[in-house]
Amino acid sequence: MGAAWLPSCRILRPPSPPAAPIGDALDDNSFVLQLIPSEQPAFARLPPSRVQASLKRVGHLMLVVLVPLAAASGYRAWVQVWALNLVVSGVVLGPGSIITVSALTSGRVTVDLRLELVQDGHADLIATSRVTTNRNPAMDPRPRRGGITLVVTDAMAAGWPPGHATLRVTARGRPQFLREPPPEVREVAVVVERP
Repeated sequence: MGAAWLPSCRILRPPSPPAAPIGDALDDNSFVLQLIPSEQPAFARLPPSRVQASLKRVGHLMLVVLVPLAAASGYRAWVQVWALNLVVSGVVLGPGSIITVSALTSGRVTVDLRLELVQDGHADLIATSRVTTNRNPAMDPRPRRGGITLVVTDAMAAGWPPGHATLRVTARGRPQFLREPPPEVREVAVVVERP
């Protein structure tokens, strides 16, 4: 934007009083201000110094780097669990069966994993795990992996009544921006077999 053009001012003494004044006469100490257009601006904009130019470049560079990181961080706070898988070695769940849970999270918040066996409206907690955050969770965009690998033992299988059941894994994040996201849930139907 160019420099603003301001008129300059000149102070003039009023002319001698008229012979027949219409209003109040001006006394000898009165002055009249007359605006005269000026050819030059009242102030000129100086070019920035090297320090100012360098600071401006650094500020622009910081904006270019930090704005995309902040946008990605906001998305990662909103969508906390990116993938959740539950795999069982077979339909029959008994001693020696292998249960594998894998989770991929945004790394922005801590995510809790709960593995349960649900039978006849009763849920039996089998295992828990926690997927931690990155060292600098707001600025580090790398995802975090976690999971549970479990081999069913004789003692575990002996505590479950035989019959149809459901293995359920739940991944629950943390509140961000005054919102707690709904938990991610995966289920697999199994048949419990005692040893």
